[in-house]
Amino acid sequence: MAHLNPRLLLFTYSKQVLILFFFVLFYYTTAIAAEEDEDDSAVMCNLLEALSPTPKGWSKNTSFCNWTGITWHDSMNKVTAIQPRGYSLTGILPSNLNSLSDLTLLDLSSNHLTGPLPSLANLVLLTHVNLEYNNFISVPDTAFQGLFNLEFLSLGNNKLLPWTFPTSLILPDDHHLSSTTVPPLDTISLEATNMEGNILISKLGFEGSIHVLSTMTHLVAVQLQNNKFSGPIPNLSNSHYYLTSLRIDNNFLTGVVPPSLANLHNLDYLSLANNMLRGPIPKFVKDSPIQ
Repeated sequence: MAHLNPRLLLFTYSKQVLILFFFVLFYYTTAIAAEEDEDDSAVMCNLLEALSPTPKGWSKNTSFCNWTGITWHDSMNKVTAIQPRGYSLTGILPSNLNSLSDLTLLDLSSNHLTGPLPSLANLVLLTHVNLEYNNFISVPDTAFQGLFNLEFLSLGNNKLLPWTFPTSLILPDDHHLSSTTVPPLDTISLEATNMEGNILISKLGFEGSIHVLSTMTHLVAVQLQNNKFSGPIPNLSNSHYYLTSLRIDNNFLTGVVPPSLANLHNLDYLSLANNMLRGPIPKFVKDSPIQ
């Protein structure tokens, strides 16, 4: 009777185990990728069901990759942008929009959406959010948590209940300023959003309802008009290279107009009307931007 070589048996067995290992690894990674695609498909299906009328070009019978106003990664079928603005849409947005992990742009402005703002927490790639001119009624406490790359935020002209600007958009969780953890927010539009009180809670050491603006170094445009802000206008010198437009009219701001405003060399538009300010207007180097 022939004897099998133990080394040959070991080699054959090891080869079979290796083949099995790679087969399992391939199956697992394929299943994970398919599951991620299904996640985006499920969320987009939820969004479709939530909106009325159905946006033009949207259908359960076609892939969301073919829907009007939707952008996606060609290779991964992951949603990167949602922008059906001005479609006269009604409905309440689904609560799982923050499952769209590759989303960078959300623009649903100029519709008739209601209910709470959707939570966008931990969408770390998100840079642009425009939900202005809708009928949203509330802002969840953690709606903007973990948005480390947010550059543009517009919530103006909604029907929001009184709310406080989220600290997570200004300071990281440990409250220590860091260029790697503070969102590079440069445009804020919050016209008529019924925001009141301090933007930052007192335990962080900030006083004055819009004092937090002084900590932001890349502001380009600020629109906080028609709210209930109070306290003094902060020193905005940190943004003097970038700030071009500042609208803080129709609030309850007090004190003198800070001379530092005259040092905002690129400021083209400034509106301070209908506050409780006093004292002289600073002398601007170029033509006065005051409206």
